[in-house]
Order: sequence, then structure tokens, then C-alpha cells
Amino acid sequence: MFGKLASIFVDTESDKPKVAPKASEAPASVAPKPVMPTIPGQPDPEMAKIIQEAIEASNLPGFDYIEFRDSLVRMAGVPMTEEQKFQAVHATAQSMGVTKQVLLDAVDHYLKVIESKAAEFESFVSGVETQQVTSKEKSVADLTTTIEGEAAEINRLTMSIQEHRKQQDAINLEILQAKQDIQGKRSAFEATRAAIANNLTADRSKIETYLK
Repeated sequence: MFGKLASIFVDTESDKPKVAPKASEAPASVAPKPVMPTIPGQPDPEMAKIIQEAIEASNLPGFDYIEFRDSLVRMAGVPMTEEQKFQAVHATAQSMGVTKQVLLDAVDHYLKVIESKAAEFESFVSGVETQQVTSKEKSVADLTTTIEGEAAEINRLTMSIQEHRKQQDAINLEILQAKQDIQGKRSAFEATRAAIANNLTADRSKIETYLK
């Protein structure tokens, strides 16, 4: 599972060209951190596949909501109202001893599967964040301290400060890229989770409304 989650993150550690400082450049103050824009969440097909696979892996035995949903999908071209389709599939399910409550309980079961997957995703992303953001933020803080110390000996340490400043800029850019990727994936996962959960919840409501 972690391998699949890892595949949705881009590599922010790719090699970048290092530019040597110019001898004529004077040490500058600490650069401000790049501002990360807000990234709206959109359902992501790859994330949807991961969640759907988790649902399928937790498929309850026998005819339950998944089979009920699949039967509804197969009736897409049938000239019936949505309510009639729900009732028709339910009639088949009842012949197998599947009650309305069984379907509702199954929907609740799969909603819990989604929430469990969301917790697993957040745990994984937190680890990625520690690796790609937190450690680099410490590097930036350490470099800032170094720059401030070297600035006191500006005549002797000008070249050293310039090099550290470029490192700081590069790391801040990596942090921004990592944060953008993480926020984008979080937003996409939440949108994906919400979209799927909303579909399940909508079907649950329809089951309660349509099925007697």
C-alpha cells in the first residue's frame, strides 16, 4: 500500500544545477521563505483507484452494497427511473435474503473503510512531510544562524555567506515544491474521498428512501 501511496508524490529531490557565487557579490540578508499558494482539491483517478481497491478488498461476503451498486451500474441503459432500478435490484437481493438493513450496514462498513484509508494516507503523508519539509526547515534555520554569524565577519566570510545563501534559496524552493505537492495530494485525496463518500452516502439515502 505504501508503494502505491508513494507513487502519487513527485520527486522533489531531483538534481538541480549549482550556481557558483560571484566574487563581486556582497552578502545579503536572509531571504524570505517562498509563499505557498492555496491548492484546491480535485478528485484524483489514481487516489480513487486506491480507495476503490481498499473497498473491494473489504468486500463483505455474499450480496451486499457492492453487488447492489454493480447491479445498478449494469442497469444504466434500462428505461426505468432511478427509484425503480433501486427497487428492482432490491427485489433480487431480497430473494437472496438481503434486507434493506443489510445494505445500509454495508454502506456504513465501506464508509469506515474509506475513513481508515484516509487515516492511513495521512500517516503516510506525515512521514513524507517530515522527510521533505521538516528536516529542510531545520536546514534553513541552521543556515540562517550560520549566515548571521558569518555576516559579523563580512570581509573574511563574504564568499562563504554567498554560498550558504544560495543553499538556503535552493532548500526553500525544495520546501515550497514539497509543500505544494503535499497540499495538492492532501486536497486531491480529500476531494476524492469526499466524492466517493458522498456517492455512498447518497446511495444510502436513496436506499432508505426508495426501499420499503
